[in-house]
Parts: sequence; C-alpha cells; structure tokens
Amino acid sequence: MIKTDTKGQPGGYQAMKKNCWEVKSCGRCTEMSGEDACAVCKEAKLHGINGGVNGGRTCWSIPHKKYCGTTEGTFSDELSNCMECDFYKMVLNSFWEDSKS
Repeated sequence: MIKTDTKGQPGGYQAMKKNCWEVKSCGRCTEMSGEDACAVCKEAKLHGINGGVNGGRTCWSIPHKKYCGTTEGTFSDELSNCMECDFYKMVLNSFWEDSKS
C-alpha cells in the first residue's frame, strides 16, 4: 500500500486503496509507463481519485479495452462491460460506505 498526502504526494498520511490491477491481477501494470503499460496505469491526471494510484480506481473512465479482454466495440460498449465488473462494483460500494461515515 502506498501512503500519500491528500494531494497524492508520497509520504503523507492517506493510505492508497487497492487498484484495479492489484485486484484483477491482470499483469499489465508492472510498469507505469512505456508502450506495453495499460492506459489506466499511465493516467497520472487521475492519481488520488477514489484513493487510487493514477487511474487505478477510475479504470472504467479510461478507454483500455485491449487490456480487458475485448478488442472491438465503442467506449460505450466498454463502459457497459465495466459496469458489470466486480472491481467497479467494489469501488462504487466503498464510495457509498465512505460517504455514510
């Protein structure tokens, strides 16, 4: 687990939550950059959102179908698949649980 401050900077007090590649064990994010890295791993603009590293807890918002087992269809088709994903449901549930606190 990576510790960051509220702005996502290392060394702070907010512990990062598990990212999609950790839960799904896809093996695509052993490196966070480079041609073979998944678009989710490289999306630094989303770092810290939902407590994740880069796009790791907002993967459904990033087109990356070639890494999720599909190679055809639109982003809308991909998003429909994401909404059925156990990881998506886990993050959504944790969001609602956190908002109740």
